[in-house]
Amino acid sequence: MSAARRLQLESTGPALPGAGLSHLAQRLEALGYPVVEVETQEGARALLVDRGGSGRAAILPLALADRTGGRLEGMVRALRSLAPTRRLVPLGFGSLPAAVQRQRLRDAGIELLLCEPLDAHVLRFQVNRALAAGPLPPRLARRAPVGREVAVRGRLRTRSIPVYTLSTQGAFLLTDRPLAPGRRLLLEVPVGLMRARARARVVMANPPGASADPSLPPGMAVAFDALDAPSAAVINRLVDERLAGLAA
Repeated sequence: MSAARRLQLESTGPALPGAGLSHLAQRLEALGYPVVEVETQEGARALLVDRGGSGRAAILPLALADRTGGRLEGMVRALRSLAPTRRLVPLGFGSLPAAVQRQRLRDAGIELLLCEPLDAHVLRFQVNRALAAGPLPPRLARRAPVGREVAVRGRLRTRSIPVYTLSTQGAFLLTDRPLAPGRRLLLEVPVGLMRARARARVVMANPPGASADPSLPPGMAVAFDALDAPSAAVINRLVDERLAGLAA
């Protein structure tokens, strides 16, 4: 691990070390997150991400989840004891658990999942959710990272741009050349055999090197104008499926 600090915890009972956490810490540091590596006396490891606000994220290996969930629950409890008055959201890191295992993870305190193969955008999305200062106010629409590209048309030119997050209200598009706020666009979102179409306008540009929001990758946020009901239904179904896969 490069710049990550190390913190020793008291005993939490027999536990397994977390494979792959050092590499994950390096990825988080590359995205700008401060990371502390936490280790118990028995060698159980976790990562603590703390930007100094009221919210913190703890990343624990799913290998700690035994049949009772006791090892994982003990580690979550120990991490929360480091700052009992501050909110901590635990994330489980590892292979995608079977449906029957997810209730055991929830009982142990795991709220969100980081499952391999894990791309940078899902990693950023999940950690940002965990670091939120408290329960977020209700959004106008649910959003999720969708891992696909959209066709963007504007001024007689069409280009394909990857999506970071998508909802029925808008999207965040990944590009090193974001358009200026106010520009009008037409987007086509492929979902299976269907294409959701929406007119949109750029509401925020986040260029590389001079980011308006360091918690976001370079790109631009667009707001949809009057999305039709069939397109909204297609996007909502896609978002719901993604969010279900990212929750414990």
